[in-house]
Amino acid sequence: MGYTSDFRNVASVMDARQKRVSYAYDSDNRLLTKMTDANNHSTQYHYEASTDRLTGVSAAVLGQTRDVSYTYDEGDRIKSIKHGGTTYAFDYDCFGNQTMVKAGDKTLDNYRSTHPLLSI
Repeated sequence: MGYTSDFRNVASVMDARQKRVSYAYDSDNRLLTKMTDANNHSTQYHYEASTDRLTGVSAAVLGQTRDVSYTYDEGDRIKSIKHGGTTYAFDYDCFGNQTMVKAGDKTLDNYRSTHPLLSI
């Protein structure tokens, strides 16, 4: 077990089975941009340049790429997550409390302003 470093960030980690996971960072050495596991599966992370908010994740496994994208509202709260053809939407009240969660057209959770769950 051990790790390597580029003197700023962890560059790779070796586990007890001698499997290596590698990491890559942006040009400012701040954000993880890519991770490659011991089976050569890679995961890329995408960020909004002005805010460093995560906007997407792309994972390549067994020749297939899976994407997840994120959007945010003006309060920096998750507004939507898109994954596998489904968009999950989140609504908030004026205090920033989550009031509703939807998957496509179906409401999954619905809250009152006092936060008792109305429905699932």
